[in-house]
Amino acid sequence: MAKSSRVHFSPRAWEQMRPKSVDPARGMIRRVSPSKQTHAHVENMNLLKHHAADSVATVAPSSVRAVCSRWRTTAEGFCTTGTYSQWRRSGTREFPYQLSLQKNAEHWCGAVILNEDWALTAAQCVEDSEDTYEVLAGTNTLSEGGTRHTVTFISSHEGYDASDSWVNDIAVLKVSPAFPIDGVTVAPIQLPEKDEEVPDNANVTAIGWGKHWYFGQIQDGLRKVDIHIWQQWLCESVWHDINYNVHATQICAIRFKNNKHYDTCTGDEGGPLLYEGKVVGLVSWGHFCGEPPYPSVYTRVSSYLDWITEKTSGSRV
Repeated sequence: MAKSSRVHFSPRAWEQMRPKSVDPARGMIRRVSPSKQTHAHVENMNLLKHHAADSVATVAPSSVRAVCSRWRTTAEGFCTTGTYSQWRRSGTREFPYQLSLQKNAEHWCGAVILNEDWALTAAQCVEDSEDTYEVLAGTNTLSEGGTRHTVTFISSHEGYDASDSWVNDIAVLKVSPAFPIDGVTVAPIQLPEKDEEVPDNANVTAIGWGKHWYFGQIQDGLRKVDIHIWQQWLCESVWHDINYNVHATQICAIRFKNNKHYDTCTGDEGGPLLYEGKVVGLVSWGHFCGEPPYPSVYTRVSSYLDWITEKTSGSRV
């Protein structure tokens, strides 16, 4: 799943897909020279061989690589992801807390319901304060069903910094009218405990309407993919070798299997990473939407429970 363009390649969409290299606050593309990464890439692939039984065995280093927050394309074209078949359609009532955050009436990001009045998403999704945002609730299909709710107030984390690995990439949204919570088609997400850890190598699930491949489009139907939590030290090591920080308030996940990669991508930003029914992460950033050996990085929700409570006036679930 993913994002960079909108559903159709209109002139406006192409404009949105151009790299915004002069604006780091909106997800600047950072290019990495081959000389700085090739040796580290090979060493980290050796680490990957021991990380999990289904890890990719070998991947030739690219001559040029780029990192993008899910908002932005690479200078060569687009953020990429795996094949279409790696995602599965979700059940009709499987994820009643999932929201489509829409910008100017088009799907833009994922989000989840906190309670009747508030939603949770990534800060990068709501940086453009002059745009009109709303969320679509209670449906798995973007083109039909559900209820629409205007975003009336946005509170992004004060420490959000796109120039430092998109640290503190979290925001809460107040909506009107209130979500019609019925516990069946519309329901609040379960939050983790404060500082709760997800076990290394745990199976987790990501969901969203994002794109699936290089020239793909936003999906009309909600889809899901099962991936694995990475050991924090390994994730930090892989990214550090190309000069990116992975903070303690971030969590890493991806799945490499049979020379394929399973991952989130453009259009999934702000959506949930789920473990045992709890939202443990929010889609934030990665490398070409999952190109090995780099795992994708998520905002670790358990690090922000006090912040969420404060910003929603103590009204979180």
